[in-house]
Amino acid sequence: MKGIYLYGGEKALREILKFYFSEKKECFNYFHIPKTGGKYIKKILSNNLDDNKFKSYEHIVKLKWINPNSKVIISIRDPIDRIISCYYSDIRNFEINNVQLGKFGIRLYEKFPTLEIALKAFINNDKDIGLLTQLGLLSSISYWAEERHFSKIKNLTVIRTEYLSQDIFCFLQKEFPDFKKWNNIIDTFEGEKLKQTSKKDYEIDPILKNDLKLFLKNEYKLYNYLLDRRI
Repeated sequence: MKGIYLYGGEKALREILKFYFSEKKECFNYFHIPKTGGKYIKKILSNNLDDNKFKSYEHIVKLKWINPNSKVIISIRDPIDRIISCYYSDIRNFEINNVQLGKFGIRLYEKFPTLEIALKAFINNDKDIGLLTQLGLLSSISYWAEERHFSKIKNLTVIRTEYLSQDIFCFLQKEFPDFKKWNNIIDTFEGEKLKQTSKKDYEIDPILKNDLKLFLKNEYKLYNYLLDRRI
């Protein structure tokens, strides 16, 4: 997609350098796809696993740069729900949690004041959708890796946003069974205390939803492949 407004160059370079200079062989490496529960995952795992057991990387870092023998964690979410969440991420934080919009966010919501307008523009490859990078460059899992890259990863953990706590618990029980308190940690853990969008926000016109499914057919193919690779 053209016209993407990316991270600042300095921030991107810092994240890439952090990735290349980190020790990745022994630990689990988490690649953060936006709007898939990544903040929750990073917080609970970094709080309870040593640095040599878990490392996380910001959105700009790609899984396909990593050695296939490394241990990888990735989280995924139904593609349409993730796209909708991307649209709402900044405006709902502004409306509900009083988090100030950035300059690109202001321009995005001025041009696409409703979800329906934004989704139609997304389908039509409107370049200004890239004002919110998550709806542009980072809207597809293939930014991080395609199926051919994932297929080379021997130790791949896939966490579903829709079953976040359950999948994290299964991962911890499988990889660190000597620790007997994971159930209690999961049950008592508190993630971000920001208020979220409501279920009603995800209701869209059925025709538009079908158009989105067709537009995202390659994304769904990759998403379903990763579901099959799940823990």
